[in-house]
Amino acid sequence: MTTLSLSRAVFTIGLVAAATTLAGCVKPTPPLVKSGVPDVVVERPTVRPVTDYEDFTGRTEAYRAVNIVPQVTGKLTDIHFKDGQFVSAGDPLFDIDEHLFTAQRDGARANLQLATAKVALRPITRTGCPSSRTSHSTSAMALTSQFSAKS
Repeated sequence: MTTLSLSRAVFTIGLVAAATTLAGCVKPTPPLVKSGVPDVVVERPTVRPVTDYEDFTGRTEAYRAVNIVPQVTGKLTDIHFKDGQFVSAGDPLFDIDEHLFTAQRDGARANLQLATAKVALRPITRTGCPSSRTSHSTSAMALTSQFSAKS
């Protein structure tokens, strides 16, 4: 026997063995079972009020919002409202520490006095002192005497 016919014989035997194995694995379908009439449960409806709920996903915003910005700088010492609380016009909202505010006020007053003094000295410095015409410099005493003589 040749190798070709031997391989054909092995292939044919394997094919027959596989076919008989697969044919023996198939289960027969079970017979149909006759069913009876199904049981049905019937209830009477009840009448009562139903509350409708609607759930929405999203954001909400206040219909009226106000930004609160003080006119002076300072630390807050007391807050007279809570977030979301309704306030009326004229109600005090918070207290500000007065130390920084008074320092700013006093600084502004000092700047005002300095500016007033500069305005008062302007006519004297324009005309100059007689001693400054020759040396191109003026001493503080000469300016003071010139200023007191004019006023």
